[in-house]
Amino acid sequence: MRLVDAGHGNVQIARRMRISEHTVRKHLENIFQRLSVTSRTEALTHAFPGRESLGGEADVG
Repeated sequence: MRLVDAGHGNVQIARRMRISEHTVRKHLENIFQRLSVTSRTEALTHAFPGRESLGGEADVG
């Protein structure tokens, strides 16, 4: 979630973590499901409560 918060897209996260883009997408989908959210912004709000400025994209893919 820190990389999402930094504004990185799935491809950038995958390269940085040396995993496939599909794996990144699936992990984000699982996180969204567990948090009952539908966007990166909502997930970041749950992951980092009390923060006003959030980076990132609006969706999983």
